[in-house]
Amino acid sequence: MKAKEINDIEEFFSKPIDVLPDQKWDSIFYSWVEKIEEKSLMLSLFELKIWFESLENYITSPLVENYIYESVEGESKNYSPMLYVFYQITGRLIVKLKELDIKKDSLVLNFEEFISEKLLETCSKNTFPFLKDFNTPESWFYSLRLYLKNIRIICKDLLKCDFVSQRTFIAIKKLFHKELMSNPIIVSLLKLKFIPRLDKIYKKEISDIILNLDNKIVKRNLSIFYIICFRLIKINKFVDDNLNRTSNLEPIVPLIFTLCNHYKNVSSFLENRLIKVLNDNFEKKTINKVLKVATDNFKNDFNKIYQGELPFLFVKKGVINRKKLLKNIVLVSEMALQDLVKSVSLLFNPKLKGEELFDNYIDRKERLSDLNVSLKRLYDFISRYFEALSSENEISREDVLFEVNLFMEKDISYLLYKDWDAFIKIYEILLKEEKEDGFNKKLRSFKIHMAKIRKELTRQFGKDKVKKEEK
Repeated sequence: MKAKEINDIEEFFSKPIDVLPDQKWDSIFYSWVEKIEEKSLMLSLFELKIWFESLENYITSPLVENYIYESVEGESKNYSPMLYVFYQITGRLIVKLKELDIKKDSLVLNFEEFISEKLLETCSKNTFPFLKDFNTPESWFYSLRLYLKNIRIICKDLLKCDFVSQRTFIAIKKLFHKELMSNPIIVSLLKLKFIPRLDKIYKKEISDIILNLDNKIVKRNLSIFYIICFRLIKINKFVDDNLNRTSNLEPIVPLIFTLCNHYKNVSSFLENRLIKVLNDNFEKKTINKVLKVATDNFKNDFNKIYQGELPFLFVKKGVINRKKLLKNIVLVSEMALQDLVKSVSLLFNPKLKGEELFDNYIDRKERLSDLNVSLKRLYDFISRYFEALSSENEISREDVLFEVNLFMEKDISYLLYKDWDAFIKIYEILLKEEKEDGFNKKLRSFKIHMAKIRKELTRQFGKDKVKKEEK
């Protein structure tokens, strides 16, 4: 066989395809995500993303500073609390980065360095005696991990001081952001709204609803709705898992801000997009009837978290234990999301049950029935307190406050925001008036407030239902 004469070396290479740099990088990023999935590390990737988002929300949010330094002005602000949270979360970031740090292929790595050296030797008149001392990073996060370790050493020394100025804290933030923006994987991870392999929903019932839709507009918007809702459910579970694993609550607080931001995204998409699309493609009366109660409850629950419970996380001497408060936030969020997803799903599958969608489904009506029982028990106890004022078997004010506090720890999270907020305010007044003459007057107001809540429950579920639950 005669050897083929080579006339044009380009025959051995495929013609170059015009690919934009952004598209080329996306292919690199998604191939990296694919390797992460192959190694069963998608949960770690999700947690890394949430920790980065939470830290960013915490150190850049004006709301956080307003809560922490509400009564502090000017240069007297001590940024030690915020620096401590930064220090704690960067430690968690380093752990996750190490889990996800996939080494580059050694052959590719050596080839890149070989080509670089040859180009510099042949195309430059200058010599580079120290070139071999520098190597391409062996993995995507190698440099970032080293940098975060160094910056943590600085933070640790700063935290030994009694005072950290605003200028110092801003300098630390700038150093952090500068290194963060130089890592393309992290930038893409935080920038992209949807990462298909990360946002998968493993629920057959949801898949069946999407696949049975013929209208492409409805299918697309409903898919987005489910993705952002289940992402929020995953964040909520992540917060709960961290609460169960640690007694240090400071790093958990930034996660609540991330939770609230994703809540806003769901609420905004629901109001500005999904409801409009459903109204355009289905009978408007049916949509409004099914979704009005669910969307109103979702808004009220969000207000309860964002305006009601969140500020208490920054009060040193609060009326509620911080861990229990965080647990309440998780519980309220879980119930609100499950209720919303179930309500939307019932439009397309009326026979669907909450237990089929969620393993730990919380039925709102059942919880509110339990709430009514607890309210009645507290109401009756306060009634006995007033009856006993004129008898020898007097009930102490401490016992009353104990019962009220017991209700708050167990059941207050199921109240609507307007009732929850009023309940907290009256309770704070009772604490102040415990040793004063006005205590009984305030307690009567408190009793009237509970009667209004129970009347509202009766209106919602019917007299027979409420009486049955009371028995």
